[in-house]
Amino acid sequence: MKKRVYNTAVGKVFRTLGLFLILVSSIYLATRLALNPAHADLPFIGNISGYAQMVDDILVGITFLNETAYVFLFLTIGLIMLTWAIRRGIILRVLLTGLLVAGFLIAAAVEATLLAPIVVISPAWLLTLLQSLDTLIDEALALNDYLIPGIALLTAFFLSALFSSKRPRRLYLLFLKIGTGILVLAVLMYFVANTLMTDLLDMDIYVTIMVSNYLLTYLMFAIGGIFGVIGFMRK
Repeated sequence: MKKRVYNTAVGKVFRTLGLFLILVSSIYLATRLALNPAHADLPFIGNISGYAQMVDDILVGITFLNETAYVFLFLTIGLIMLTWAIRRGIILRVLLTGLLVAGFLIAAAVEATLLAPIVVISPAWLLTLLQSLDTLIDEALALNDYLIPGIALLTAFFLSALFSSKRPRRLYLLFLKIGTGILVLAVLMYFVANTLMTDLLDMDIYVTIMVSNYLLTYLMFAIGGIFGVIGFMRK
């Protein structure tokens, strides 16, 4: 019973806004992954590109999303809002918030993230902010070569723990939990292939599984977001 968290009216709004941001960003990321020209010839990925193109035709009018840092910003804010809405304990709240913010800033600085294999393009205002944080980010990255994958793995792991421990159980949490579980595997595969065993990138089956894991992650997030938004009135 200690883990049960029921939201007030304000909490419901906070939770739903977070889920909406997760939904929007996840749809965009899944679409970008499916339409990446480098993935066009991969089994399974190429088969769903037609559906992804239909979604992209809708998203194309939202031009500011071409600066993909906005997408990751929405995802980061959405996950932080959801974390604070559904978690009572302060430690995991603060830990996940720190990991998500640090992960976003580093991703924007290096123009890449293990949370999704797409280029992170930052708007002018974010580049200005990053310039003021250059020294801090450079010093952090110099500490350990495994800092970036470590942050990504810890983020996915603690998110999975968060969604697994939430009571009462909700359908949207099930999909988010599945998504974060798949994300852990995707990040591990990406790290191994790009750092430890680069020959794996020449194996279509490996790349297909890796990209499919990322794609499934954000499809699960999108489905979870849909159910979460629909269930706005649930405590």
